[in-house]
Formats: sequence, C-alpha cells, structure tokens
Amino acid sequence: MLQFVWHYKRRLIKSISLLCLSLVLICSGASAAGTEQIISLPLIYPHKTPDELPTLSQIYEAIFTPIAHTDLTREELLTRLKIYITTAMAITRHSNLEIEYWDVVTDALKWDETGWHIGVSPWLELLGPDYLAQAFLIAHDADPEANLHYADYLTADPQKNAAIYTLVKSLIDQQVPITGLTMLFAEDQPLPDEKELAANLQLYASLDMQISLAGLPVEQFVRYYSILTQYTDKLTAITLKDPYGNEYVVPGTIFSNFPQNLAEPLTLTTVNLLIHRPITASHLPERSARAIDGQLSTSWAPRATPPYWLTVDLGDVYILTRWVVYHRGSGGIAARTELINGAINTCDFKLQVSLDQKEWMDVDVVTDNTSAVTDRWLPPTAARYVRLFVTKPSSLEFNQNLVIYDWEIYGVAGR
Repeated sequence: MLQFVWHYKRRLIKSISLLCLSLVLICSGASAAGTEQIISLPLIYPHKTPDELPTLSQIYEAIFTPIAHTDLTREELLTRLKIYITTAMAITRHSNLEIEYWDVVTDALKWDETGWHIGVSPWLELLGPDYLAQAFLIAHDADPEANLHYADYLTADPQKNAAIYTLVKSLIDQQVPITGLTMLFAEDQPLPDEKELAANLQLYASLDMQISLAGLPVEQFVRYYSILTQYTDKLTAITLKDPYGNEYVVPGTIFSNFPQNLAEPLTLTTVNLLIHRPITASHLPERSARAIDGQLSTSWAPRATPPYWLTVDLGDVYILTRWVVYHRGSGGIAARTELINGAINTCDFKLQVSLDQKEWMDVDVVTDNTSAVTDRWLPPTAARYVRLFVTKPSSLEFNQNLVIYDWEIYGVAGR
C-alpha cells in the first residue's frame, strides 16, 4: 500500500542530500518545537574522505578527524563507524525527529574504462568492498525498526542503472538488512525518458523492496505520472523540486484521487484552469468573475471588512502545480511610487483546496507580501475546488479594501 508522508501545511524540511544539513538540524535542538518529520537522512558518502564528510558535525569530527583515515586500521575504522552511526541514529530518536528512512550509503558507484563499479574511496581502501554491508549491519543493530536504503543517481545511462540493481541485489543475496532503494535526480545528469523509467522501475521492483524518489523535478513528475501509478505498492516517498529549488513531498491524494494507468503521459497545461469556471465570493459575487477572466483591465474589488474569499469549481480533479495572483499594483495604478505600490498589494493570503467543498486544506500561505504579482509553485496537490482566502488586504492599517486583477491556477489536465 502506498504510504506518503503527509505535509500540506508547510514545506517539508528538505530531503537532505548533504549530511551537514541533517546534522545542523539535529544538533541545533530540533526537539524544542515538537516532532519534525524528515523524509531521509544520509549516513555515508563514499567519495568524501572522513575529514571532508560533513556530519552530525561535532560527532563525526570527534570520531574521525583526530586521526587521519590512513592511520586507522580496519578494526579501528569499523569501531569508529559503529560509534558514528549508532550515535547519529540515537540522536534522532531522542530529538523528536521522525525519519521515514535512512540513506545508509549514497553514490557508491563510479565509472572507469571497464564499466560501473564500487568506486575507490577511503572506505573501500580500509574496509574493502564489504563496507556497504558493514554500514547496513551497524545501522540495523542501532535501530532494528529503521528503514535502510541505498541511494544513487538515476540517469539515462542503462549501464549505471543496471549496476545499481546488481549492487542492491548482491546486498540482498548476502542477507544484508537493506529495505529500500532511493532514486536520486540531479540537474547535471540526463534523466531517463518515460520508457527508460518504466524499465528501471520494473527492474528495481523485482527486488521486492521500497522505492523512493528524491529531488525529482516537478515537470518530470508530471511526465512520469502514468508510469508511477503502476508501482504505488512499491513507492514509499517522493520528493519533488520546483524551478526555484524548493522541495516538496508528494501528497498521498495524488494517486488515490486522480486517474491511474493512463494511456498517455500527463503534461503540464499552459491553460489557466480557472478561466470560465463557476465562481462564488464572500463579497460582490456579481463581480467575482472579473478576477478569473484573464484580463488585467478588470478586477474584483470588495470594500468591506476582511476576510475575503473567492472559490472556484474546477469541474474535475486536477493536480495543481502553480498559482498566480495579480494584485492591486499590477493594474492601473502601477505607476505610483514603489513604497505605496508595495503597501497596497494584498498582504496576507493563502490558497486552499478541497475535493468535496466541505473539508478545506491550506496548500500555500503568503504573509507580508508587497509584490504586485505572486507567482508560486505548489507541492503537487489533487483538488477539484480552490479558494483564494485573504486575511489582510494590504500593509496599510487604514486600508481594508481589496483589489484582485486576476487569479490563475495551473497544473495537470489529465482527462
């Protein structure tokens, strides 16, 4: 059964691909604010020496840096590795951090003239090729209930992807306690097309283990959607990256409330989904359609007391990926001074979504806005009804009037 980490109300702490970030989070006292939910934390990057590897910083440095890695024997390094992994995992258990899974080893494979192999690293030199197995065994001993993944970058190179499969399969054959595979996506590496992804997922699914996707560009997720729906029993977490570098967790409603096994790949629509849709409003309902007519020469401008809201029925369930609001400064008074222009733009507002128009969920919240145009990507969100909810119409205390020239929603038209 597909189980996604649910996180609509705020952007999730990024699925941390650099250990230094994870350590800063843990060592800075994340427990004070209650439980934090983190998708994954990595433990070992083979191609960084112990001195270079960022860690649960002070812990790693205390364990490894006093002695150069070349001065350590195999047993000494194993002992230090055990102390490091055990300590790192223990800290998370006592810091109100919920870890969906640990990427125990990341990016162990490197290319040479003979193909893809476990790359040369201090770990390989001192511990031998079984350092991966040792790391997983130590992590399992530290927390027998933890989900332990191997992570590597998925590319368009079939040899690399086959090497990932071979490596993970060898760990399984050795009865190493590995529970999943994390497929990483990097901007500097060509991504597989739909057919290549389908072949990779079919191959990895044959390992009968969890599969997670991390750092997948939003637009690629949309292209891959029809393929991913075929593996919902294997996929445990998907984090996406938008064009601005923000990362999001894919909500579980994506697959349960949207058509599956589509014949054709989905595409991001360039059409504003709000155009010509039924709309209701908290005030001036007879003029509310002006806010979604695609024209900056017309506006919805209630003059009352907030909150104000607009609700639109999309007519079907869509996956929403982006929203745009044109505020007062984008219209006819845009020529006024920058100070006044910024202050009169909608200050505090949010986008809410619903599947039944009864239960509403905040998917993006904007506060202290002074921009004339708000253009933001969303964690891909399944919705039929959308609501623009304004609590503070401007930064000027005496001004309670609201002006919205246009409101736009973009996403996937999958019917």
